[in-house]
Amino acid sequence: MNWINLRTELLRSPEFITAKKGAIETWLFVLAYCCEQENNGVIAGSKAWSNEGWLRAMTLSKQEVIEAHPLVQETDDGYMVLGYPQSKQAEVEAKREAGKKGGVRSVSRSASRSAATEGEGEGEKKGKEKEKKNPLSGFGAFWDLYPRKVKKSKAEEAWVKGRCCECIEAILAVLPRQSESREWTKENGTFIPHPTTYLNQRRWEDEMETPQPKFIPFSAASVESAIQAQRAEDERYAAQLLEKARAANE
Repeated sequence: MNWINLRTELLRSPEFITAKKGAIETWLFVLAYCCEQENNGVIAGSKAWSNEGWLRAMTLSKQEVIEAHPLVQETDDGYMVLGYPQSKQAEVEAKREAGKKGGVRSVSRSASRSAATEGEGEGEKKGKEKEKKNPLSGFGAFWDLYPRKVKKSKAEEAWVKGRCCECIEAILAVLPRQSESREWTKENGTFIPHPTTYLNQRRWEDEMETPQPKFIPFSAASVESAIQAQRAEDERYAAQLLEKARAANE
């Protein structure tokens, strides 16, 4: 992915509010790298990277990455970035898979049609292309993305019956947002409809509930602690600048 998709409430989370000076800039560089790599926000094996390796990968020193905690956190053998848009990566991957399984013919192939095919009427061409279209086209991408995988054969029947292959783009566009909705995630996904029900009732056409902004409460003690931590970090940073200035004048 060559773009970053974020939820705005992430910027009001405790991790961001208490972040050290320079940590958000480091986080942004790491997040951009992860989006380009499409690695689900985890840089596996990066704990063993040298400082030069980090500089080459994303113009950051290893120390900067370590100090960006908790926006960038350690895993068993690497680092993980907070707020990675995993649902968007899943959506992108599903669309790619749908394109592979049911993509339209390329211009170069259509240009090489035989003279007999070119002589057919426009209505006949469309009719034959429609007949050749696989009625299960796009189902694999839908199934990979759907969070409740039960009664696959029944879902395939519903897909064919409802001619859902003609609505694949609309389904893949809305399904990631529905999967993260409050209605589907509450009580451990108890209310996620069966895939057959989803397809038979054309639930991708449901109106999505507009999410309300979430405000995170803070106690006076936690705010004071964050202020003290930031003040100590500012003093440390000022001391580093002073030391560099003295070294430059020697």
